[in-house]
Amino acid sequence: SSDLCYYQRVQSVMAAEPGGSPDSPWLEPYSLSGPWPTLLAGPGAWIVPTLVVLVGLAVAGLLIYVYGRSLAPPPYFGHQLPQVPGIQDKYLQWAPFGIAASFNAIMLLSCVIMSTSSYGAGAFSSAAGEMGQAAAEVAQSIDQVSNTKKVAQTVENDLGSLLSQCPAAVQKMLGSSVSQAQAEIERVQSEAQLSVTALDGVSELLAGAEGQLTGLSAWLPFFSSLALMVTFLCCGIAALKLVATKNAALSRLLAKKMEPRALDLILPYFGAASVFLLCATGASMLSSAARAVGFCGADGGPDAGVLNLAELTVGGTSSTYGLVAHYVAGQGSNPAIMHLVLARQSLAACAGWLNKYLYALVQSCPQWQPSRVQSDLKTLGMDLNKTEELLKPSNLYGHYRVAVHDNACTGGSAGMAALGMQQAMLGVLCIPGLVLTAGWLEEVLSKDGAAYQKLDKGAAADGASEDEVSGEEDFNMLYYVVYAFSVVIFAIGLWMYLIPQPGLVRPVTGTLLFACGVFLMMNSDLIVTYVRLHEQVGKFKKNNQRFDESLQKQAVEVRKLQTAAKGFDEIDRKFSGSVQRAMKEVKQMETSSRANIAVSCKELCRLYFDQDRDKLIDEGKELDESIDTLATIFGSIVKDLRRERFPRMKQSMQGHKIFQRDKGVKVETFAQAFEVTLFAHDPQQIPQAVTTVMDASDNKANVFAKKGKVGP
Repeated sequence: SSDLCYYQRVQSVMAAEPGGSPDSPWLEPYSLSGPWPTLLAGPGAWIVPTLVVLVGLAVAGLLIYVYGRSLAPPPYFGHQLPQVPGIQDKYLQWAPFGIAASFNAIMLLSCVIMSTSSYGAGAFSSAAGEMGQAAAEVAQSIDQVSNTKKVAQTVENDLGSLLSQCPAAVQKMLGSSVSQAQAEIERVQSEAQLSVTALDGVSELLAGAEGQLTGLSAWLPFFSSLALMVTFLCCGIAALKLVATKNAALSRLLAKKMEPRALDLILPYFGAASVFLLCATGASMLSSAARAVGFCGADGGPDAGVLNLAELTVGGTSSTYGLVAHYVAGQGSNPAIMHLVLARQSLAACAGWLNKYLYALVQSCPQWQPSRVQSDLKTLGMDLNKTEELLKPSNLYGHYRVAVHDNACTGGSAGMAALGMQQAMLGVLCIPGLVLTAGWLEEVLSKDGAAYQKLDKGAAADGASEDEVSGEEDFNMLYYVVYAFSVVIFAIGLWMYLIPQPGLVRPVTGTLLFACGVFLMMNSDLIVTYVRLHEQVGKFKKNNQRFDESLQKQAVEVRKLQTAAKGFDEIDRKFSGSVQRAMKEVKQMETSSRANIAVSCKELCRLYFDQDRDKLIDEGKELDESIDTLATIFGSIVKDLRRERFPRMKQSMQGHKIFQRDKGVKVETFAQAFEVTLFAHDPQQIPQAVTTVMDASDNKANVFAKKGKVGP
């Protein structure tokens, strides 16, 4: 197939594509049709948006005038609602508001979906994305061709060193074929360079188109989202005012924050603002759709308009315009593809030469490494094939068709016009209906407000708290709120399923919402019951946790009381209930214990610790063994004896001048120091007590020295 030119392959492979022709099989005819292009063509381009704005202003002004002058019609225009068997009147009075809220929810959801889809406000954004992808593929093609030139230069250098690395017989056999192969590789480089030159300016032109489409798509979703946010706020105000009619705490809070007149007018005024914003945004989208209709519905269709823009941008005689005309309208030739085809033909000739002499070169010229040259030639062929696939008219025209025909023209005209009209209908019909029915329902529910307040006061008089009464009312309303929500979901899903739009998103979303609505309607009471049960179980768990913590605290207190009871029983048994006798006995026992421990320690030191019998516990081994043995004996009685008390005692003794002078401590002094260490109430007092014992021993020794006696 490398010997066939590009257009011969196009005729043999792609002539059967629908809408094409043997010379330009990738082209698909496009014509803009439908009710919206017909409505927005000609004078309708400015008449329809102007009417939408004027109607929006009239409706917004009417809302402000009627409610500002207190001229709102009475509930249900003064008529009684019809009786419906099985439905109580207090539930039936919600029907008008429920219908209005359902229509608002359906229209809002539809507007939100269309505002984010390519068939609506996102049409130009999707078109910009397709143009950006086309520009990226052209840039990728240029990079691959540049890489091809580098690889071809490597092959040419390898061919230039071939004859010098082969014997004379092989050189004679090759003859002038090596120079011919080099010429073919040079032709590959030159054709690749010509292909890059032909593509010069195309990527920049596509990037500029992407930027223009992005600029068009930037403001439409913003203003659409702003209008929808104000509409959501209006619906939230209506719901808040209706809840306040059944919630005394919320009603008092609103009364503190706002004046009664302001509370009455906040919903109509926000409704008027929503109407104006929705109609203004809808008019701007209709105007944008009209411009798209004017561009796409002109003579020659959008393709002629694109060619005119390209001619104005790069000039009608430039090679860039020629490429655009070839891809868009099938006019002229495609020099970029032609040069790539010539480059592949030259590459095929060089590869054929290498295959012809490959065995001889491998056997006779192993240093030349023909396998590397063969690998480079394969790389060149792959790069050229990839570049040609990216630059094929069917590929780039596919991006152009999706961007211009599908998104900018179809989505930018019919889709955006439908979205603009939906927003206008939402503002002109749905929002005023919501404001009107919400005011009616608020007035009807407010008539029961006095009874509600009386019930609240009566319940308080009977000992029931205000929160209990209010909570009971809120709980009863929850069942109906969930059921109304399920009806809205069901209606939205059914509407989206029965009125589809291009693509799979809307039918799939409608089917899922339809199924969810059926499930919610059949199980709304179970859902509310589950929520209540979950709340009560949570409260029960918290109560159990508090009860368990209280039991633990009481158990600690009971154990303390039991210990105290045992102590008092012991006092009664041994001391006839006299606490003074018990304390006196305890002090005597403490004194006796201290004396016995001191005597025992002194005997232990004399018998076991004073190994040299000099009546001195020497520094080092004797002192460490004495402390370790005493810690082992008394450590189970005093818990911190080894860890805290003995280190403080040892540090105080070693720092005293007597210990430093005698290199030890007398047995009697050591026993006294151990006694104060053992019975000290606070370990922080041990250093001072030990120092006092050491000082007393030093004073006693000085007294005996003055009398001429030897101290003990």
